[in-house]
Amino acid sequence: MNDSRFDASGWRWSLPPGTRLPDDLRGLLNDWNPYRPVGTLVKQNLQRRIERIDLPSGTVFLKYTRVHSIRAWVRELLRKPKAELEFDSARSLLSLGVPTAEPLAWGRMKQIGPADSVLITREVAGAAVLADVLEREMEPRDRRDVAVGLGELFGRCHDAGAIHPDPHPGNILHAADGTLVLLDVHSIRFGVPATWKEASANLVLLNRWFQLRASRADRQRFWRSYSNRRTALGIDSKLAAKQLEVETERSNLQFWNKRLSRCFGKHRHYRPVSRGGVRGHIALEGPAIPWEAWLADPDAPFRDPAAQWLKDSRSSSVVRLPGGVVYKRFQIRSTLDLLKNGLRRSSALRSWQLGYALRDRGLPTPKPLFVAHRHRYGLPAEGYLATEEVPEVIGLPAYAAACDERERIRLAECLGRLVRLMHTRQVSHRDLKAANILMSRGEPVLIDLVGARVGSPIPEAIRDRDIARLHASFLSARRSLKLRFLKLYLSTSNRAAWKSRWRSIDAATSAKVARNIRSGRPLA
Repeated sequence: MNDSRFDASGWRWSLPPGTRLPDDLRGLLNDWNPYRPVGTLVKQNLQRRIERIDLPSGTVFLKYTRVHSIRAWVRELLRKPKAELEFDSARSLLSLGVPTAEPLAWGRMKQIGPADSVLITREVAGAAVLADVLEREMEPRDRRDVAVGLGELFGRCHDAGAIHPDPHPGNILHAADGTLVLLDVHSIRFGVPATWKEASANLVLLNRWFQLRASRADRQRFWRSYSNRRTALGIDSKLAAKQLEVETERSNLQFWNKRLSRCFGKHRHYRPVSRGGVRGHIALEGPAIPWEAWLADPDAPFRDPAAQWLKDSRSSSVVRLPGGVVYKRFQIRSTLDLLKNGLRRSSALRSWQLGYALRDRGLPTPKPLFVAHRHRYGLPAEGYLATEEVPEVIGLPAYAAACDERERIRLAECLGRLVRLMHTRQVSHRDLKAANILMSRGEPVLIDLVGARVGSPIPEAIRDRDIARLHASFLSARRSLKLRFLKLYLSTSNRAAWKSRWRSIDAATSAKVARNIRSGRPLA
């Protein structure tokens, strides 16, 4: 049958003109029911469901898009169904020589007005999502090939006038032969070859992911591959590359700040939970945790015989639980603490939010899994926070004391780089002492984020105060190690000013030491 359209089971299906579906796929569509999944579930949320279906004629992917809200209903009223948009865009990309999943058919529920739709695409042989591929250990040669391939892919797209509005590695497949394939192409814009203004705005969106995870060398390889293909733009390659990096940093900061309250929402990543007088939030991604039992009795983990006590003080108690979870209770020491929790976010909620804010920014800190509060008189009282355990952990002071001279040099440079990234990404820890940094497999991890501040530029005085607090934990360290830290902390363009910064930090450290002497508190 060569019909480009046919009706079956209350759906109208459309095919590329002149094509014929295999009998097994045709039979699947003739009997398809959106409420009866027939394949392996790949992804599911309120908006869509993606299934992988193995047929004798080959493997296909089925993408079912629901009109799940008023907003989606209005959107479908004003434009084509999502499945049709992606079907048409995929065919256009293939005609332009841009790799994407081959569209086989799309369908729409037969009803008046906006309706659910379905897209069927052929499997890309041996493909994996590029984000997953890059998160794994890769040979340097393979990473170079990916960087060059990405440059060629986006150069080809922009030459063809195709702009993908959401170009991150989760929307790109890495095929077995190394080919990079675009996904989620329903909203691609087509037109004349992209100008530098249009192209740079699109490349900034792509670079946001890679600026946090890829080396400068790999990003440079991408840029050379892209700019060599688009020589007709007539731009200064070095100047354009620097501009792209600066604009990406600015875009990332805006993106992170918009997401600061996301962990208090209800969607596929987080969910609010409550039981009786206990209310909180859970992360839907991560190790399985008995959050329902914790809601029923938040103090039960502290009575668990298998719990290993890490801290028990007037302000907080911390235990390590089986399964790789650290559980913390924030105590209420007075009525004033209760009133403070009613006027601003509590220490538990700030720790929950800041944990995700730092992880968003690519800074190392344990992943929060659960947060909750008992309530008294309508106010948040004792707070409880569960986080993933840091593997193979040792405290920074103990690690520094045990390592050899070569490792101490590496550690000083590693800490300088971490603090520089922290401040560049608009994070001030405000209690950056050695006791609040753990070492995991030779890399530092930030903890105890209650007093941290995020989301605005960090003044130089606050930067120096953070460094001075860390310096106070290592007063006896050699000056050469401190200088290595400072030179890695300062950007290349500011290294000439290291002497004045050294004096400023030294003065702040002396003031910190004097305050501790006056109060009788030991330096940590």
